[in-house]
Amino acid sequence: MSWHDALGVLGSRTTGALLLLGTVLLAIFLLWMLSAQALYARIYGGEPIGSYGSFLAELFTTGRGWTLILVGHLVGAAFAIVVFAVSVVSFPLLLDREVGIGTAVRTSIEAVVTNPQTMLLWAVIVAGLLVVGSAPLLVGLTVVVPILGHAT
Repeated sequence: MSWHDALGVLGSRTTGALLLLGTVLLAIFLLWMLSAQALYARIYGGEPIGSYGSFLAELFTTGRGWTLILVGHLVGAAFAIVVFAVSVVSFPLLLDREVGIGTAVRTSIEAVVTNPQTMLLWAVIVAGLLVVGSAPLLVGLTVVVPILGHAT
């Protein structure tokens, strides 16, 4: 491996498709955050909570707190499934082959639909490693992210 290999993607014909796919995922992320804000506003009426401690107490000791947890997790899971299905194969495929973004995304979604158990296992592995890497003040991500990148 060399810097030339690592930066070779910049001269690739699929650079535009990679940037577009990244932009699509950024848009999904922003929609996800807006959904989370809308859910909070719907449940709490947009009222701010005084401190972190009072928020945690409100969250775990009231019905509306548990509603926020449950519905928030369901909404977050739906967004996560979409992002995973769209990107799990498409990014590596765009890096490895000269295909269009439509072909890459379609192939990624088909792979998830065709192999749900395998893809669910991979999603659990990725999520688990990211949690483990995040635990020591995010320092572990310096090890976990390159491993996941190469494994993909």
